[in-house]
Amino acid sequence: MYQPLLRVSSGSAAILILVGFAASSPAQQGGPPGALTRPATVTEPGASPQPTDPDRLPDRIPDVASIAHSFRVTPIKGLSRPFAMAFLPDGTMLVTERAGRLRVVRNGVLDPQPIAGMPEVLDLRLKGLQDIALHPRFAENRLVYFTYYKPKPGEKDVATATLGRARWDGGAALSDVKDLFVSDAWCATPSAARIAFSRDGRTLFMAIGVPIRLNRPNTAQPEDSQNPGSHAGKVLRLNDDGTVPSDNPFVGRAGYKPEVYALGIRNSLGLFVHPQTGELWEHENGPMGATRSISSGPVGTTAGRWSRTVARTAGI
Repeated sequence: MYQPLLRVSSGSAAILILVGFAASSPAQQGGPPGALTRPATVTEPGASPQPTDPDRLPDRIPDVASIAHSFRVTPIKGLSRPFAMAFLPDGTMLVTERAGRLRVVRNGVLDPQPIAGMPEVLDLRLKGLQDIALHPRFAENRLVYFTYYKPKPGEKDVATATLGRARWDGGAALSDVKDLFVSDAWCATPSAARIAFSRDGRTLFMAIGVPIRLNRPNTAQPEDSQNPGSHAGKVLRLNDDGTVPSDNPFVGRAGYKPEVYALGIRNSLGLFVHPQTGELWEHENGPMGATRSISSGPVGTTAGRWSRTVARTAGI
């Protein structure tokens, strides 16, 4: 059974939240009672912090607890816009930064030098380097998978969700870096791409969000989430080499991309395979700041039994 996904989604979530807090813009400076305060410089939403921004993360944070568990919170400083993380068998943590950097944390300490070899990304309007996952047989093959937004040649603000793969032996650089799958969801507005391996260890799922409407030729639009001939607004199922599994639910169906596993996805911010049931769960950036969760059906059953229900596209 593949355990690291469950590990990332539980105890380590607090670390990422606190790191994200540290990277946020500086607070307004206080002044005498009744005095007007000058707001911090306004930048594009999601912009990277400036070198002069103060570090507001304390060196020690009190432990937190729920009814069933207690958690030790370890502050990790020095990250800029972390997006996702993956744990190696020895506890080492790989962290993606949206600007395109892959960082490594060992024993709670961030290596100041990013891992070299990542491809060029478009770090604009909440895109950039995004998710990361280890191959279920990472201990044997050292394969790391990641999603990023690949810039479109000749365009300064258009990119598409891409699945990349590389080998990492624990050193200063990746090797054998390649694109396994490049989607057709070219966009100039925010979009997200998440990945999760199935329990069979041979296939993985990739969620690709729909962008905000921008009436621009040759870019994806919100209604593409209901278009089976587009990768935008979908959950895809791929082999671990990026090819299409022959038992995908829509293989051979006219008008459908063969990679499609589920349609009607808004913008998936989380994608997980339940370690006991094998169900695929994803949660989305919903209307008015709301979130929702859907299950797209049991993973690993035959194509005839897979759920083909189209998810609602509320708010788009």
